[in-house]
Amino acid sequence: METKRDYQTFTERMLAIKDWYLSEHAGSDTRSLEKLCSLGNGYFNTARKYPQDKVRTPVLEKVHRGLPEISGAWLAYGEGPMFTKDVPRLTESKNGKGSPYYDVDFLGGFDVITNDQ
Repeated sequence: METKRDYQTFTERMLAIKDWYLSEHAGSDTRSLEKLCSLGNGYFNTARKYPQDKVRTPVLEKVHRGLPEISGAWLAYGEGPMFTKDVPRLTESKNGKGSPYYDVDFLGGFDVITNDQ
């Protein structure tokens, strides 16, 4: 999701992040995003009701910690792409559910497994 549309205010950019998050994380809700970014309960509802153009540094830092793929320059100033890098998408199977694969041997750091029984 690049900035095809001009998000003029900080609030518009925050709401764009919320829209992206909910579309990419099926089954998630706004509160899960607020928790991920350590934002207060109802942050996005309040932001929608009382939009602001003022960039809030604590919010910037919290969003960056929770969602490091979001560009700080885009969030603060609306400049450049929304993401700092390509965001991987969950592949879906025929039944519509994602099926991630984790190579346990790779995660554990083992490149050669021998049977020493």
